[in-house]
Amino acid sequence: MTPAPRPTFFELCCEEPFRIFFPLGALFGISGVSLWPLYFSGLHKFYPGIMHARLVTEGFLGAFIIGFLAMEIPVHRFPTPAPTIPQNLRLALILLLLGLLFPVLWPGQRVAGLHVIFIGGFSLVTFTVATRVVLGHSAQGHFFGQPLPFLRGAAGLLILAAVFRVMGDFFPIRRGPILELAAYLWMLAAGIWSWRVLPRVRIADPET
Repeated sequence: MTPAPRPTFFELCCEEPFRIFFPLGALFGISGVSLWPLYFSGLHKFYPGIMHARLVTEGFLGAFIIGFLAMEIPVHRFPTPAPTIPQNLRLALILLLLGLLFPVLWPGQRVAGLHVIFIGGFSLVTFTVATRVVLGHSAQGHFFGQPLPFLRGAAGLLILAAVFRVMGDFFPIRRGPILELAAYLWMLAAGIWSWRVLPRVRIADPET
């Protein structure tokens, strides 16, 4: 029997849009966060607050949400996930709650609390869920039963980024360098995740 021809990447993207939206989301996220190091180093003269907010919310989050919701609901079953994924999701839930409680404890630091929600909560949820989607649709479901050190490493970097982002608002004299460090940590986490996960979007699922 002649094997069926492998679908092209364009055909895979039409069937499962996450294959194009997830890389775009990572690009939007890195671009949006990179505005801060560019600004504090003097390469960008304008204050990037609004552009940063729009790139990381409408671009980064929007691309991942569209990529996830627009794909077809998988009909095949996967093995039980490794502890990494549920642990990351539980950790993200804790950080989301901490971010919501932040203005209760420090009423004058609402922006810092919002970054705990975004960096520690939403970013961690996004990368974790996206990892499961990519593995599940790239014929690599067997990784669900194995540890995912790169995902744990990215989670640790995101937590550090959230900590330093909050510290920046509590130490206004050193705010610029601290925010710059937080931005680099977030980009490093996104870079590690992209390096280990995004190449898999080109792998076709045999059941597709």
